[in-house]
Amino acid sequence: KFGQPEPELATQLAKMRYPTLQRVAHTLPKDPKYRAHVVRSIRVLERSKDWDFQSKLDAINRMKEIYDTMKDSQEYMSGLDEKLVVNRVPSHIKRKYAKDVQYVKHYPKMWYKNKSFFRYRPSLTATAPLGKKKK
Repeated sequence: KFGQPEPELATQLAKMRYPTLQRVAHTLPKDPKYRAHVVRSIRVLERSKDWDFQSKLDAINRMKEIYDTMKDSQEYMSGLDEKLVVNRVPSHIKRKYAKDVQYVKHYPKMWYKNKSFFRYRPSLTATAPLGKKKK
């Protein structure tokens, strides 16, 4: 703009070949889950071409502020685990230690070979198989 001084961020960006968002990565949230989310967002925004640099900085800083004011992620996870019970036990441990406990129904092995290949099924509770019409 004519006669106006250039913004400080614009002069810094003009000197850099590949501007990164490392300048906002100095104070990340303490919680490991929030921290990982912010780091992942930084990496995604560094690669995005449609955002201007100031908007990227604002988005990351706003995300950090929100995560700093939130409770620990462990509190939210414990509440979710209580209400939405999910079996997070790996299958090789489950076979030995938690045989009778099943929270989530998994598909059996090779389930796709047991499914029906007929296009039309008259009802889900039909006991007789669908027969072919005789000519």
